[in-house]
Amino acid sequence: MAEDLVRNLIRVLGTVAVLAGVYFFMIKPILDTTEETFNRAFDAGDSITEQVFEGLEDAGVEKSKVKGLNLDPGDISTTTIDPTDVGALSSKEAERIFACMDAAATEVSKLTSCGELAQALSGN
Repeated sequence: MAEDLVRNLIRVLGTVAVLAGVYFFMIKPILDTTEETFNRAFDAGDSITEQVFEGLEDAGVEKSKVKGLNLDPGDISTTTIDPTDVGALSSKEAERIFACMDAAATEVSKLTSCGELAQALSGN
């Protein structure tokens, strides 16, 4: 009877040890990598949003004309810009930037291109 109890206790401890090993050597590294990837993606998105709005600001669009501007980290929001006040840009150039931003939606690489387009059109 005591022998069965010791044998069962050893099985339970062995199972716990195997599960702990699987967690620490397989699951935890995957979760850490995933978290780092998401954090980098949100950081990139924040910097791209800032670049787009800096480009628009450099182009002469006042911040007061940008509705819904929210640059909080990790927060993706829809922003509307008053198309009647495009500053130094021609209406055709402003339409190109607006179309680029609409097409980009939340795709990081496309938003980067929109920021670069806004800066290029503003001459900066």
